[in-house]
Order: sequence, then C-alpha cells, then structure tokens
Amino acid sequence: MKGLLPTLLLLSAAAPAVELWPDYANITLPPNIAPLNFDVKDTPEEATVVLSNGSDTYTSGPRVRIPEATWKSLIAAPSYTITVKQSDGKILFSATNTVAKDPIDPVLVYRLIPPSYENFTQVGLYWRDLTSFEEHPFYTNLQSSPKQCVNCHTFKQNDPETFLFHLRADNPGTVIYKGPDDPGIKRNFKVGPLISSGVYPAWHPSGQFIAFSMNETFQCFYYANRDKIEVMDARSD
Repeated sequence: MKGLLPTLLLLSAAAPAVELWPDYANITLPPNIAPLNFDVKDTPEEATVVLSNGSDTYTSGPRVRIPEATWKSLIAAPSYTITVKQSDGKILFSATNTVAKDPIDPVLVYRLIPPSYENFTQVGLYWRDLTSFEEHPFYTNLQSSPKQCVNCHTFKQNDPETFLFHLRADNPGTVIYKGPDDPGIKRNFKVGPLISSGVYPAWHPSGQFIAFSMNETFQCFYYANRDKIEVMDARSD
C-alpha cells in the first residue's frame, strides 16, 4: 500500500533469571547456623556454583549440599559469596551473604503435622538443633489412645523446662510442666458456662500464673484464592 513503510519486528528472548531456592541471597546469617543448602533454579545442569570467603572455596552443581565441616570454614569469615557460572565461564548470578557476630538460640520447637486440613492421626511436638540437622520428638500423639490433636505449645519466657501444650478431641486438656522433675498435670478448663477450654496462653513471668483466651474457632475454605483456608473466631472471651 502506498505510503506505508515496511515495519521490522524484532523479537528477543531474554534468558530466564537465576534464582536460589530457598532464597539464601544477600542475607545476614548467624555464625552457628546449620548449612544453608539450596537449589539453583532456571539454570543449565552443567552450571557451576562456587561459594567462597576469599580463602575457603566450595564448588558444586546446581543442587548445593554443603558438608558441615566445609560450611563451618566458610562462615568463619565475615562474609562469603555465591557465584553461579555457565560452562563457558559466564557469570549468571552473584550474591554476598554476611555472617553476624551474634549466634542464634540453638533450639527451635515446632509442631510437625502432615499437610492436611483435617487429618491429625500423626502429629507431634519436636525440637530441632539449629546448629545441625538433628530433630527429636518430645511428645507425639502416637503416645495417646485414641489419637489426639496436639497444639499451642508455649514456653515461659523461652524457658525450656517450663511449658504447656493442649490436647484436643477425646479426653482433652492442657498439659503443664514446671521443671525437669515435675511429672506434669493435665487440666480441662471447660467448666460451667465457659465457652471452651483454654486456647491461646500467656505465662506470667513468675511462672505461677497463666492467662488463657477462650475461643470458638472453625475453618472456612476459599473456592478461588491462593490461600485455601481461613480460621474464623465465632466467639471469644
């Protein structure tokens, strides 16, 4: 057509961005943490990952699993770099992680439960040594019959010897421990007109008193949402 200039359309395909999973890039980490293993996403299998603090170096493929002795040498320095290279030497990714001076508290306690919304036939409270990968149970519902849901473990000001947790379903109650020589007690607080047993607790600093909220909670599910579930509180006190 007269008057129309030919148009040249140029299409370029950008290389996918390299990502670490988990995203352990440009972070500050404690000097006593267990190895921060990771995978490199969207990169060729022949790519090389190099971790270096200037004097110690560890080389791996895209699946990075760092031996503990090597890791301790790496984080003995104030920082270390993560570099991802192609087979031709081209750098695809680089980041520097800083090592803090202060250590992290070495123990984390959590509830371990299968990824389900209603199944609690196998659930327990575990403690993990954050300086390694050691994991140990301190209570699981395999110890009870019938199986009960275990939840809401709470320590007094992070004191590992003074804590409580709830048991739900059949024969419910709150189990309270106050020291290594204490056999523990279990109490069901749902008496008289109270709407529920104890739910969310808070310890008094003395360890002699505990305040509880009481709640009627239930689950609701989304039909179209990235978050599939919400917990609603119908009544509380």
